[in-house]
Parts: sequence; C-alpha cells; structure tokens
Amino acid sequence: MLNDYFEKMIEAVFRNFGHLNKFMGDGLMALFGALRDDDFQEEHAVQAALDMRRALGELQDRWAKSESRARDAMASLRIGIGVNTGLAIVGNIGSKQRMEFTAIGDSINLAARLEQATPGRGVDILVSEYTYVATRSRFPFEPAGEISLKGKSES
Repeated sequence: MLNDYFEKMIEAVFRNFGHLNKFMGDGLMALFGALRDDDFQEEHAVQAALDMRRALGELQDRWAKSESRARDAMASLRIGIGVNTGLAIVGNIGSKQRMEFTAIGDSINLAARLEQATPGRGVDILVSEYTYVATRSRFPFEPAGEISLKGKSES
C-alpha cells in the first residue's frame, strides 16, 4: 500500500514538472524549478500539492474497500505538505564515499517546518507567504494566520 501511495505522489510531482529529491520515511521531498528554469515553479508546486491531496483521497477510497489487514491504517492516512519559495544550494553534496543530489538552505527548512505545522492547524497543505504572493491569482487560499515555526524569529 505504501508503494501505491508513493506511486501516486510521484506522479503528481512529475506531472507538474517537479523533481523527486528523496524519500524520507513515509514522506518525500520534491523540488520545483531546481533542475531547469521554470517561470511557473510556484504554481506547479501548489498544483502538485493539490493533486497529491486528491490522489490520497482516491487511494483511501480504494483501500477502504480492500481486504488487507492494514486497510484501516491506510484508509485513515493523513498528508501534510509544506510549500515554500526561495533560494537553495542544489547539487551533489556529500563526501568521496557517498554523494547525494539534494537541496539545502533556509528555504528548504521553512518548507519542512510548514509541513510539520499542518496537523496543528488542522490542514493538509500550508504555503509560505512567498509562495502565496506568487500564486494568489491562480488558486483560492484561506488564511492560516501567523505561525511561529521552530528556528524562526519571525512568524
């Protein structure tokens, strides 16, 4: 079931011109506009998040009808997505023994903190003010208010 989940999440990322950066436990990190210039990277990232939400709902409907012992756990699975826009260092990072293509920087950390804040806000997607400003004419948003995030002095 987890493989089904990842399949649908990755499809949403790729369909919206994103790049799967890595799996992190039962989650994943995706980058938009990192491997090629994309004047619409924020729109693509938000659309991917919405597509992921919809895909999870479809999977939950299918899992609810299955006979698997993990059915109840998977049918109640919740998603949390943080979307942020900003600069990052992107490339092969590591050592001679092991290199990994990834992105690092404050903008990446902010996206992770937004994802971590979703349960406390009772939502599944949070976007930063930066992403909101870039996409507000394309998507309907609901204000989440100011959020104090770990490691950030400003809300």
